[in-house]
Amino acid sequence: MRRSLSIIELVVASAVLLITLVGVMSMTTGSVRATQEATPRKVAQDVAARILARMRSTLLGTSYAQFYGNPTRRSINSVTWAVPTEGGPTGLDQEAQPMFDLATQGQIAPPSDDPAYVRVRVMNEVEYAATWNVGATDLDFDGDGGADAAEPPSGAYGMLPVVIEVRWGDPYAGNDGRITLTTLISQPMQGDPNR
Repeated sequence: MRRSLSIIELVVASAVLLITLVGVMSMTTGSVRATQEATPRKVAQDVAARILARMRSTLLGTSYAQFYGNPTRRSINSVTWAVPTEGGPTGLDQEAQPMFDLATQGQIAPPSDDPAYVRVRVMNEVEYAATWNVGATDLDFDGDGGADAAEPPSGAYGMLPVVIEVRWGDPYAGNDGRITLTTLISQPMQGDPNR
C-alpha cells in the first residue's frame, strides 16, 4: 500500500532542512570572518618580525638611522615614534610595505589614534628601566656614566632598547588590532655567523 506524505510531515521536513541550511550558512560566514580577521594579524606579526630581524642584522648606528633617526617622526599620544612613508627609502618604509598593501586592498583601516600602521621607537635608559623593572642606576647603554631620561643619542648606545608596534583598524569589528615587540638589541659580534 502506498502512503503519501501528510502536510504536517512536509512542514516538519522543510523546517529541519531550513534549520540545517541556516546553521551551515552561519558557520560559513563565521569562517570567512575569522579568515578576514586573521590575515592582518599574521601580516602584522611578519612585519614586526622582519623589522626586528633587519635591525638585529646591522650595526646599531645603522639600525638607529634606518629605523628611528631618518624616518618621519611624530608624537602619538605624547610618545615620539618613527613612522614609515609608503614607498619611502628607509628600512622602516620598506619593511612596512605589506601593511600599506593591506590598506590599499581594503582589508585594514588606519588605527583609531593615528594613521601610522607601523611605529618604532628607541627607549631611553630610564624608560627601559621602568619597563623591565630594573634599577636605573645599573643601566648605562651609551657609556656616559649613568641612566638618562633624555632621548637616546644617534646610535651612541652599545645596546638599543626598541619598541616595534604594528597597529591596524579592523573594518569589520570596528576596533584596533596591535602587535608589540619590546626588546633589547645588542651590537653584532664580529665573525658571528648568526648576525
